[in-house]
Amino acid sequence: MEALGYYHSKITSQLISKPNAYTAIYNVQLGKPSVIQSVKIEVHGPGQKNPELLKLINQPTLSKGMQLIHAAYEDYKEELLGKALQMGYLEAAFTTNEIQLHPDKYKADILLILDTGPQYYFGSVTFSESPYPNDFLQRYVPFKLGTPYTTEELLALQKSLTESDLFTRVRIYPQLEEAENYQVPLKVRLKKRPNYKYTTSIGFGTDTGPRGLVGFERRLINYPGHRIDGDIQASKRRNQANLQYTILGLNPTTDRLVFGVQGIEERIVAENYSRRIDTRILKISKVGSWQRIFGIHYLTEVFHQIKGTPNKVSRFLMPTGSLLWTNIKQSSFRVHGTRFGITIRGGLKPLLSTTNLFQIETKAKWILPIGENARLLLRGDVGATFSSNQKAVPPSLRFFTGGDHTVRGYGYKTLGPLEKSPSGKLVEVGGRYLLVGSIELERRIYKEFSGAIFTDAGNAMNHWNQKLAYSAGFGIRWGTPLGPLRLDIAKPLKKRNGKARPRIHLTFGLDL
Repeated sequence: MEALGYYHSKITSQLISKPNAYTAIYNVQLGKPSVIQSVKIEVHGPGQKNPELLKLINQPTLSKGMQLIHAAYEDYKEELLGKALQMGYLEAAFTTNEIQLHPDKYKADILLILDTGPQYYFGSVTFSESPYPNDFLQRYVPFKLGTPYTTEELLALQKSLTESDLFTRVRIYPQLEEAENYQVPLKVRLKKRPNYKYTTSIGFGTDTGPRGLVGFERRLINYPGHRIDGDIQASKRRNQANLQYTILGLNPTTDRLVFGVQGIEERIVAENYSRRIDTRILKISKVGSWQRIFGIHYLTEVFHQIKGTPNKVSRFLMPTGSLLWTNIKQSSFRVHGTRFGITIRGGLKPLLSTTNLFQIETKAKWILPIGENARLLLRGDVGATFSSNQKAVPPSLRFFTGGDHTVRGYGYKTLGPLEKSPSGKLVEVGGRYLLVGSIELERRIYKEFSGAIFTDAGNAMNHWNQKLAYSAGFGIRWGTPLGPLRLDIAKPLKKRNGKARPRIHLTFGLDL
């Protein structure tokens, strides 16, 4: 009772004898609890003006008028001391930590005085058991010599090396006993991954049908930060092969230069066909939450939009720029946050392009938590193409929509402008503009299972005043560490080509 502030509680007990047993009865009268009369918290030493420590002092979880609970007092002490240690005050200790009781007045005074001691800093970082040269490994260190020693920076170093995909094990050992002038050297032990990595996968999606992938990666030890990787992917509608050479930048965790070539053969519907080769040079970097991709693509595409018509050939030399901003947070019910991306590309006829072209596309998604067991998912895509000769624009640069990740209830890329084939069949040929939106409400049903209802709208079009297609449906989600597995049933709200049958959509992957 005293640990909860009841210093005047009264307890009476009674023991009743029964055959083969006893019954113990306790009667507890809590009485009036003691409350906090005053709180005095001081920080002495070099860290007395540290903003993180001042924030804890100015907004303590202990305040005047609160009931005295010893656990809350101990938690605050631990939080304040822990913050000092995290900020590099490795000799921090309480010189005074008292609860001064006044039982007759039902009051208590709290007095805490923390002496931070000197602040420590990062010293040299040395690596062992690694075939990579020291100057290359030093590029993964996110702080400079003399930076204040903090737990946050230690974790950043651990993350930087772990996510490099170069090592199977990373261990960091602060050498506190070797500290000089309050600089703590670090020793890092690394275990290298094999030089080769092979991957393979099989899957199924309602957009692609059955699909498979085989890939490889070769790390060039003699050229640290260089690697070659490639893969071959096959599915019912799309086959592709990729090969690229990557050079890591000065900040290897965020910056890289990529030289690549990609070949794709795609048949969106039975009537159309596309075969293209995309050769590219990309500069990829990240600043804060923004990922930036700037590069040059040279695209050669052989295609026909309608079966039986002659093949066309288009070539484009396209400078391209993309920005992607993500803000992902973990909540009690899966993740929430925001993703926004914009891509701009273009080509000029005098500069190795079949026709003049300018294209802009934006994609956004918001996931908003609603209480502890539900969330609202909003999604929107907008795109526009400006060309002096639309018929020369190949399928890969036209807009299509419909399918698992756009307007559910419609088949993969079946929404867009239509043209008649020689047989009189209407065929999707892609449009100049794109407009897609979605609203989805998801709620937990049981543990990692949840249900969702949604409505989608959108179309690919040659004129902004064309009508949108609408659908509505419901689905079930199973949350996994790699993202939810989604099973949706969606129905078009308006017939297209005389049909409005429900469709099943099966998808798997991260929400943002």
